[in-house]
Amino acid sequence: LGWDATLTVLTNTRALSAEGLALLRTLPIDFRIMEWTEAREDESLKAADVAFIPVGGQDFSRAKSLNRCLTALLRGCQVLSRGYPLYRSVGEFVYRSADDLVADLERGEAKLEGAKLPRLYELLDAHASLAEAAATLTSAATSSPRRGTAKTCTDRAGPSFCVVYGRRTDPSIHKLVGRFGGLSVRSPFHDKTLNCHLRFDCIDGELRCRIEKSRMKFLNPDIAAAAIDVGRILDFDFYELPLSRITGWNAPFPLVVGSDRFG
Repeated sequence: LGWDATLTVLTNTRALSAEGLALLRTLPIDFRIMEWTEAREDESLKAADVAFIPVGGQDFSRAKSLNRCLTALLRGCQVLSRGYPLYRSVGEFVYRSADDLVADLERGEAKLEGAKLPRLYELLDAHASLAEAAATLTSAATSSPRRGTAKTCTDRAGPSFCVVYGRRTDPSIHKLVGRFGGLSVRSPFHDKTLNCHLRFDCIDGELRCRIEKSRMKFLNPDIAAAAIDVGRILDFDFYELPLSRITGWNAPFPLVVGSDRFG
């Protein structure tokens, strides 16, 4: 076709199957494979002309956001996406066929070019507005219905959302959780010194679940009765819960507003 192309594949190690590697070796172009990191993604997109983003048809893939596509577009890449039409809301900037992409290149045209940026910004405002997303999150966090029944709830309903703290969770998130009355959950991978309401600590090779004393009232009575007072951790008094007997909370948490990569 008269075009020289090189391919950079960013992926995680779990996706590097023997079948996938065999398929890559059949490509008639040079390629390199790198493990995905945010920094490598940023560097690769800045250097790339085209970002190929395949989307599977599984429910998990369909539930993904526009993030990958918009990140590539805002780095100045043409986007080629095959599979499930996840990015149809910005479809006028997304190629669905490599033939269409090559045809545009032959004509000296492209779906993403300077004259079309105002239209891209219109679509961003309509489908990916940061202000609207923040307003929606705030509304959900402050107005989620408190659920429960006379049999299962105490006089006060439990938190309407929880946030799980992972390895890279920024401590500033902690203040936001407290401000909106959420439940902070420390995973074993979180190494910051924060007063979390629920803690999963790895002690002597065993996973221990501990809950702050004031949150005991939201537990199933049978679970609460089996809890053991373990004293003070940082600024809170805690009880240890028997993980084998935890079957649920009286006041469920219908909205998990954030979590981080644990691996």
